[in-house]
Amino acid sequence: MSANNVALASVKMRIKSAWSDAVADDDFATAPQGRFLLKATPPIKHTSMFLLKTGVPTRWHALCSRKVPRRRTFKKEATAEESWRSEGSIRRYVLLVLILLQTGIATWYMKTILLYQGWALFNPLALWNQELMPYVLQLLPYVLQAGILILFAILFCWVSA
Repeated sequence: MSANNVALASVKMRIKSAWSDAVADDDFATAPQGRFLLKATPPIKHTSMFLLKTGVPTRWHALCSRKVPRRRTFKKEATAEESWRSEGSIRRYVLLVLILLQTGIATWYMKTILLYQGWALFNPLALWNQELMPYVLQLLPYVLQAGILILFAILFCWVSA
């Protein structure tokens, strides 16, 4: 280091004096430029990349009782992986059931709030001999309400998830 960089030369000493109880000598490294660096992250350990087979196709094969090949070859690791995968699947299915249950309850209550309370006010057999336009105008509010309920159920399920 040059004499102009007195501040850079005193980095290690200043850090050690400020945090003497938290920093040891082996927490420092030397950069290629000769500066001291504080090791703030663990060392990088490179491992091989592999394709983890998850998702809908894999679950579909599991549901069809086909054995999906796993990435582990050791028996102990394979059994451990199978156990946490089955626990994860159970938790996901419980979460799905709870989401669908509360979505159904919320949609039922939303239906009671809306104006047209059911198909009992609409008799399709009585409208059979009418013109098309009055028939469509009487049917339209029910169709719109069904669309609102379907959209509400989808959005409520999405927010619940």
